[in-house]
Amino acid sequence: MASIELKNVTKVYEGFKALDALNLTVPSGSVYGLIGPNGAGKTTAIRHMMGVLRQDAGSVLLVLGAAVLALGFFTPLASLRGLSAIVVVLSAIWLISAHFISANSFGLANISFTGTGMIFRTGGEEGAEYRLNWEDVRCCGLIKTRRSWWCYASDHELADKERREFPEFVEKGVFYFNYADNTWEEFMKFVPERFRAGLEKEKEEKAVK
Repeated sequence: MASIELKNVTKVYEGFKALDALNLTVPSGSVYGLIGPNGAGKTTAIRHMMGVLRQDAGSVLLVLGAAVLALGFFTPLASLRGLSAIVVVLSAIWLISAHFISANSFGLANISFTGTGMIFRTGGEEGAEYRLNWEDVRCCGLIKTRRSWWCYASDHELADKERREFPEFVEKGVFYFNYADNTWEEFMKFVPERFRAGLEKEKEEKAVK
C-alpha cells in the first residue's frame, strides 16, 4: 500500500515549470530521499506532499493518513478511535503551521544558480520569483544568524540594519541561501571569479561548517 502518491503533478511559477508531470509512489514503511541539483523541483514536490502548495495539474494522495482516520471513525475499537482523534489534532496543527510557513518567504525559499545569475523563488500560493544577474552583484559573503550559516550575494553593500535583520531582504536585492557543502559547491561554480578567493578566505577564517 502506498503512503504517498503523486500523479502527473505539475507546478508553474510565472512561466517556469518547477514540476512537469511528476509521478512518485512511496510505499508504506519505506524511507525515500529526493536527490537532484538546485532547481530540480525537490522542495516544490515536498511542499505539495505537505499540503502547502496546490498543484496546477495532477493529484497528490496521502493514502495512509486517510486510511487511519477512516478506520478510527468507523471501527468499534476504542483504541483506534483514539488514534484517529490524534491524527485529526496533529493534522489540524500541521495545516495551521503549513499555512503560516507558506506565507513566509524565509520558510520556503528556493534558490538556483545559472551562468547568468541567481534565481530566488519564495514559497506559498502567492510565491514570487526574483533574479539577480552576476554582473549586478556588488558583494558576497557569509553571515551566521538564527544559529545557522548563510551565504549571500547582493546588488549593493549591506547596511548595518540589513546585516542585523538578515536574511529578510531578498526583495531589496539580497539573495541568500542556507549553507550546506553541496549548495556551496554549486554556488562557487557560478559565482564570478572576482569573488571566489575572498569567499574561500572568509569561509576558512570563520570556520564555516
